[in-house]
Amino acid sequence: MSHLGIFDASEHTLLRVLEGLRRSAPPPTVPDSVFALLDAILDPDHVPDEDVVPDLTMRMRGSLMELLPLIPEHDATKPEFESLIAVARRLLDEDPAGDYLGVRLHLRRMAVAGLGLVDLLAPLPVPCPPAETAGLVNRLPEGACGLPCAVQSPSAVGSSR
Repeated sequence: MSHLGIFDASEHTLLRVLEGLRRSAPPPTVPDSVFALLDAILDPDHVPDEDVVPDLTMRMRGSLMELLPLIPEHDATKPEFESLIAVARRLLDEDPAGDYLGVRLHLRRMAVAGLGLVDLLAPLPVPCPPAETAGLVNRLPEGACGLPCAVQSPSAVGSSR
């Protein structure tokens, strides 16, 4: 078939197809259980009991192991991902200090690394300013939040007259 020009298996064509598939693939989904666990560990008003910390540590290890494969291969080389991946892997390889404080500190470090990975995997959308602030200059580029903005800069307002 390739002699007819219908099927092209060249590296260039395959890379173009792969890039198109990457753009069309949905973003990775972070499980709700990860959010609940991060909330339980990082809640500033809650100090876990000593007998609960080993269970939280095992669950956090599992969550980090669940998050790391969600990072798309093409994003793993970005500097912000590289450093977080390295920290998460280092924390997974480390054994925490034997005392309660050392174990809790290690648990919180794993949770902070997990939170960083979640932030990069599922970034929050940039909100548009509300319509009632129409007199203010919009500092976001048009459509930065994915929606048409109600606020226009004075230059855009002047040019539309």
